[in-house]
Amino acid sequence: MKFQAFLPLVTYPDPNAEAVVAHAVAVASRLDAVLHARALIPDFPPVSNTLSRLLLDLPRVIEDTEAASHERGANLLAEVRKSAAAAGVEATAGEITAPLAAIGDAAAAQARYHDFGLVGWESGNAASQMIAEAVIFGSGRPVVLLPELWDIAAIDHVAIAWDGGRAAARAVADAQPLLARAARISVLTVTDEKPLLFGIVQGAFFEELRAESARQAAARDLPGYGIGGLSVGEPKDVMYRMLDVVCPILPEGKPRYLMGVGSPDCLIEGVFRGVDMFDCVLATRVARNGTVFTRNG
Repeated sequence: MKFQAFLPLVTYPDPNAEAVVAHAVAVASRLDAVLHARALIPDFPPVSNTLSRLLLDLPRVIEDTEAASHERGANLLAEVRKSAAAAGVEATAGEITAPLAAIGDAAAAQARYHDFGLVGWESGNAASQMIAEAVIFGSGRPVVLLPELWDIAAIDHVAIAWDGGRAAARAVADAQPLLARAARISVLTVTDEKPLLFGIVQGAFFEELRAESARQAAARDLPGYGIGGLSVGEPKDVMYRMLDVVCPILPEGKPRYLMGVGSPDCLIEGVFRGVDMFDCVLATRVARNGTVFTRNG
């Protein structure tokens, strides 16, 4: 199955440069992804009063502005079709219409349905920067910023901003298409600690998916391996069964981190199955009510 890439294209007040389209097609080609390009068209509310018509003819200005935005979008989408065809990249094209104040949120919402986003970042285009920030922080998906002036020769160095949280762990798991093709991976932290990148094993409660995810993670020589997506309401015997599948696949001598698990019985069962590290809010939560865990109960 091919990866699905989302490309939002700014049309107002200044459109994205055609270089953004070329870079997006280049990335989609290198990742063997389907490129879904969408022109972002602002929807201005109608204004109808005597004063607006006497001073500026505001309804006509709005009509002309929307028409220009549609024209710019059509030109960019035509360039997407042309460049994609030349590069042998499968592509779709369309429009997203939303109020100007909500157009970033609309782009972020659409990006959630794709494997990753491709977003132009142009130094002289404030609208492109606003859309990029909206998709990065609002979509929850990996996002590749497309430079304005540099050609994309290869995706060989991936930098990961890591804060140790679950959101970061999920983002790393979602970014596997990029990580698998990287010759070098850098992990950037906000502390002076040595950067460490853990491969995150997912797969819900399906043994086959868990095993495949563990094999993919183990194939990369990483400092450690996290096991995510457990202790989310499933019966404990289901979690233990997933650990029985995953732990034997992960390399020996590297830490195994069971994410979000911290009840005493689960700690013991996890250690029995080869888990080294845990984290959980449970100890702090019960401490607020005057309870602590000890070796005696």
